[in-house]
Amino acid sequence: IYDVSKGRIMMTFFLACFDLDTKELTYSNASHEGPYLIKVSDQPLKKKDLIPLNEVTNPRLGQDRETKYEMMKVQLELGDRILFYTDGIPDIENPSKVAWGEREFIKTIISTNKEYPPVAQSVQQMVEIFSEYRQKSPLKDDITFFMAHYSGKQES
Repeated sequence: IYDVSKGRIMMTFFLACFDLDTKELTYSNASHEGPYLIKVSDQPLKKKDLIPLNEVTNPRLGQDRETKYEMMKVQLELGDRILFYTDGIPDIENPSKVAWGEREFIKTIISTNKEYPPVAQSVQQMVEIFSEYRQKSPLKDDITFFMAHYSGKQES
């Protein structure tokens, strides 16, 4: 990317690989929003159960030809979830041009995962909350998110 753009174009990324045998998620981040690991618990979800995967933040892609990207590992447990998202989510604005913000985003993650409902239900609730706040206002940035859930099942 650096060779093609001569440092004029840079992009962020978050790359992760999950090892089903060791239950470790290995990841690297190039200045992207760190996803949230949602630790499973027998108690309703609380803010302390959200772990931002941002221990390592490397330079953006295209910033330098010689960049080395550090990796981190985190151990997952059965039932853990990870919410991946772009920075456009907390930047959603309402018709008064007031940004939704990181605090409301975190409150929504907690409220939609409080009792650990099925992932599809949690994601749908998040979409409804985003949409209700936005009220069809124009987007300033892309909004992309998805949630992964470690169920322990290996698909064949």
